[in-house]
Amino acid sequence: MIDLRYLIFFILILFGCSSKISENLLLGAWWATQEDSTYFEIYINEREFVFNHEAYGPIEYKYRVYDDSIKIFTNSNGRSKNWEIVQISDSSLILKSEHEEFILNKIILSEGYFDLRIDSIAFENFQENFIERYLRKRE
Repeated sequence: MIDLRYLIFFILILFGCSSKISENLLLGAWWATQEDSTYFEIYINEREFVFNHEAYGPIEYKYRVYDDSIKIFTNSNGRSKNWEIVQISDSSLILKSEHEEFILNKIILSEGYFDLRIDSIAFENFQENFIERYLRKRE
């Protein structure tokens, strides 16, 4: 299991973005696996991103895009992590920090995280579907 600093690190990696590239490409849902084969998803809208991990559940953060990077605010004290966007397309996103690089893949969801989080039953179904995707990737 990863510790909190790795969780924050992965979240930050997932949001490297260049202002030269359409920020709309960043929006949506992304998935990846970590070195230990742990599956996670990232959901991004215009104001926030969410890191969803099978061991932690969804964790919401604010972010901003600056030039060729994205800054993810990890707490209310203004602490943040920067990620460089190496490549982005409508199907993949590569993010890099000093120590790591992540290759994320776009995932098409029938219902998005941001639409469902206010309805507890719909959100529970969303999380069950997340676990199903996670289990399929482990096979």
